[in-house]
Formats: sequence, C-alpha cells, structure tokens
Amino acid sequence: MELQRTIRKSGDVTILDLQGRATIGAGSDLLASELGRLLQGAARNVLVNLGDVKQIDSSGISTLVRMYVSFRHSGSSLKLLAPQGRVRAVLSLTRLLSVIPTFDDEATALASFRSKASSAIRSAAGISSGGARITSCGRMIFPIPIRPGRIRSRSSGAI
Repeated sequence: MELQRTIRKSGDVTILDLQGRATIGAGSDLLASELGRLLQGAARNVLVNLGDVKQIDSSGISTLVRMYVSFRHSGSSLKLLAPQGRVRAVLSLTRLLSVIPTFDDEATALASFRSKASSAIRSAAGISSGGARITSCGRMIFPIPIRPGRIRSRSSGAI
C-alpha cells in the first residue's frame, strides 16, 4: 500500500497521520512534500503519527532526518508518534529514536509541545533526550562515554 496521509489539528499542534509504506518513490516523496508544505505554512509544531506505517527505508529515514533539521532551523518542532514493529526497529537501529523526540501515546506527545521551556533549552544546546544531536548538515553525533580512571599518554605516562 502506498503512503496515505491525513492532517488534523489539536490546539497548536498539527498531526500528520500516515498509513502505508514510507519507501523510495511516491511514499517518501509524499512525506517530504507534506512536511515541506507544513514547514512553509503556519505549522510550528508537527507530530508525525507513524502508528500505521508498515515499512520505512533509507529514503523515508533520510526525509525524516532532513525535515527534522529543517524544522529545528526554522524554530519549529517535529516529533514522532507511535512507531510500531519494523518501523520502530529501523528507527532504533539507526538511533533516530534517541535523536528525534518520539512518543508512544498521543496525549504525552501533545503535552510535550506545551513544555516549551525545557525543550527550547535542549534545542538551543543541540541536545535531544538521548544526548545525541544532529548537525546543520544532517549528520548525527553521538556522545562517546569515557570510562572513569586515569588516561595515559604514550609519551609521558599518566595525565
């Protein structure tokens, strides 16, 4: 099934309900055009409902990352709702669940848009809930944990 969309509003949040496959071709093109149209319009807070999306490929993931970066640069918010099954597995494997704010239920997702103060601080710092961030060119940067203890230099011993 090709990707289908429904747009609805809840307060100041625009919810993009998707059904089908967000794969290369018409599916990712529709996703990109709808999110681009929302970004160019008055939508400042967008929630992408992935609950009925059965498949996503690299093209769909690329579109989500590109649009997430575009929304952030414009001062808007893009969040994901209810990815299931294979879609959740792919988003987890690519670590996007730790980069793009993702929620399992709509009420919590909608409430997260209301808590602008904490998200504005994290956004300004370029940090999401998982500690990873996306650069302006769309690259994901993940913090590398450093083990406690002494760090040794090859030439001089302990630092």
